[in-house]
Amino acid sequence: MKATLLKSCYLAAAVSLFYACSPEEQSVKELDKISSSEKAMTTDMLSFDNGVTRTSNFVTTATTDGGAIIGIRGIQRSFVPNWSPANPGEYSAENRANLFNTNNTPVSVPDATIPGGSRISDDGDLDAASNTGNAFIINHNSRYDVPDDWAWGGAMYVDFSALGTVTLKNLVFLDNEENGTYIKLFNASNMQIGANIPVANLGNASSQVVNLGNTPGVARMEVHLGTTSVTGSGAIDNITFDREIPETGCTKTQGYWKTHSKYDGAKKYDDTWKKVGEDTPFFTSGETYYSIFGVQPRGNSYYSLAHQYIATKLNLATGATAPTSVMTAYNSATTFFTNNTPAAVAASKTLQATATQLAGILDAYNNGVTGPGHCD
Repeated sequence: MKATLLKSCYLAAAVSLFYACSPEEQSVKELDKISSSEKAMTTDMLSFDNGVTRTSNFVTTATTDGGAIIGIRGIQRSFVPNWSPANPGEYSAENRANLFNTNNTPVSVPDATIPGGSRISDDGDLDAASNTGNAFIINHNSRYDVPDDWAWGGAMYVDFSALGTVTLKNLVFLDNEENGTYIKLFNASNMQIGANIPVANLGNASSQVVNLGNTPGVARMEVHLGTTSVTGSGAIDNITFDREIPETGCTKTQGYWKTHSKYDGAKKYDDTWKKVGEDTPFFTSGETYYSIFGVQPRGNSYYSLAHQYIATKLNLATGATAPTSVMTAYNSATTFFTNNTPAAVAASKTLQATATQLAGILDAYNNGVTGPGHCD
């Protein structure tokens, strides 16, 4: 109960500091609200240029640029010569997800399954649309070694559920020359999020970035190709999203760091200080990273922020993760110190207010109210 009350008090104090100044006095206006449940996030991309796993020769998972594993599946819609909305064809249960290398030059390769006995590998339209490495296609037939996208419609599935949920930003769509192509997003309960997202028909060999609305809570994405005509094809690439970073490490207060430097004896020394350097000049303050801890604020919030900033820097150096709002405040503080001296801050109510609000956010992090928690 005591710990809960203490945490609530810190949150209330930090939020109070954040909103203490008027909008006119806030030089940092885009800081996120402090939240004890906020998670550290990172931006990742599924570029299809990293490792994949295959089952029966077709892709079932792909590794993101950040090392996360994403589920992949692609199914064909059957070819219907007399296509109509009432007779759209049926979707196969067989996975034909494949990777198409947009950097390759199209070549003719043997393929006994079609008249003439050969097929063009790496469709020239997709090669013309992009030069960004691998892209995700629904393969034309069972020849996974002959990457050529199916022309008669289908559905691509991208499963983020191994990460929980993600916030989807955008993707690149290549060679959409049909109407009726759209994207659907689903949450962890398999409920669709929002309306279908249309993909514009930009013609043969086209490339476009499709805005996915910075949509949070996405567990799965579906891309439906050419739903209003007999044909439907194309490829997707560079799916960009934010995902949660598992919280690691713990934080210590500025009181700990100022008493565990090389000047405090071998028994108390925390060698994390080596990553910062006690004697490193602290911007244009005339102090070092260590000596500024000995300067009392005496009404100048430059020094209050400096103490919390250094503690945050050292906590991050230990490997402790930080929520987005903390990193925003930390980066804003770096800019603040780069541009301002202690004297300039003392003479400006606006700068004093900015330093106070930033210090409040970093103080909450260093005390374990936000982030991975305080070290026991």
